[in-house]
Amino acid sequence: MTTYLWKILSSYAVVSPVLSGSPLKRLYKSVNLKVTFLNAEDVAEVAFYFGSDVSRAIHVLSALSKSSWVAKRDIYKRWGWSEKEVSTAFRLQPMCMGLSEKNIMSTMEFLVNKMGYNPLLISEMPMLLLHSLEKRTIPRFSVLQVLISNGLVEEEAHKMTTLLNMPEKDFLRSVCTESIFLKCGSGSKVSATEMKASSLTAILAKSGIGASTAKVFTRYGAKVIIADVQDDLGATICSENQDIHFIHCDVTQENDVKNAVDTAVDKFGKLDIMFNNAAISERPTTSFLTIDKDDFKKVFDVNVYGGFFGAKHAARYGIRVNCISPHGVATPPVKSVVGIDLSKFEEIVSESANLKGVVLKAEDVAEAAVYLGSDESRYISGLNLIVDGGYSTTSTAFRMAVKAHFSN
Repeated sequence: MTTYLWKILSSYAVVSPVLSGSPLKRLYKSVNLKVTFLNAEDVAEVAFYFGSDVSRAIHVLSALSKSSWVAKRDIYKRWGWSEKEVSTAFRLQPMCMGLSEKNIMSTMEFLVNKMGYNPLLISEMPMLLLHSLEKRTIPRFSVLQVLISNGLVEEEAHKMTTLLNMPEKDFLRSVCTESIFLKCGSGSKVSATEMKASSLTAILAKSGIGASTAKVFTRYGAKVIIADVQDDLGATICSENQDIHFIHCDVTQENDVKNAVDTAVDKFGKLDIMFNNAAISERPTTSFLTIDKDDFKKVFDVNVYGGFFGAKHAARYGIRVNCISPHGVATPPVKSVVGIDLSKFEEIVSESANLKGVVLKAEDVAEAAVYLGSDESRYISGLNLIVDGGYSTTSTAFRMAVKAHFSN
């Protein structure tokens, strides 16, 4: 057996002639072998370079029978490896021969058939074989697939290998944070919210922006409750998306709002986000001089107290409080207010902003809500996020555009 071990170690360039007894004894003690091939008398015949790779090689070989070595070698050869490739892989990472035959086969099958690796490339990067298939390789590959499909990571074998091999902390920082933030800055709809599959829960929604926001949140894996007085509209939205649920809610009634929050917690186990969007936006039917007190109070009850009740009852679950202030969005309620075609309204709004050629949509407001509700904004609270294409810097332009339209 000693001769066999000597030949194996020599073929992988990990042994040298004995120079002295003392270094050999120190090395033999350092690797703490449960020897199967060597015994106390035989050990004097072989000396090993002092190093971790040699220690691993000895550990692997001392636990292997010759038949087991041959069986594992043959599995690699089935994937196109030659004796040279097997030798290279063992020299670079001895533990690739310490894996079980089942583990070797399943890992090679996933790397080659699922990830598209060239089998010969794996022999040059045998560290890929040592990662847990269930705990690292498959989960990271799933993340990388999403990143590659959205242009966040280049589909290059060496880069993929680096990402699979790097420690978890570095992977999360360089891939699931930096890459995603860079892409989100250029308008991608991929967010770390999607990576984490967060269970974002309740939204108070109405038609227009509220309905769009509910749908966008589900795109990121959220479970959503929409709460509104429009029962028919709520039923229609729910019929189109199984991740959206409806509950009747009059936001002017505090108990209704409390019930909406409690329903979300009972159904999903927690409340992550409250999107207060219910509001009255109707075209005035009378002048300020003749407006009725009850009509004025109704606007305050919905637009002010409705938001207050939502924040009050969501505060029990430690939410942050932020605000979104969009420019004009062409929604059905807006059409009833301005009395013009929505495409014409979009044209007027676009002309008043600085971002020429970009039209503000309800989905843009929804994406802003996703950001403020995700962990990416975990240190943001008390912010008024203005989504207006630069209108705030040229606010007189909107008045001029509207005046020009109605003067024609």
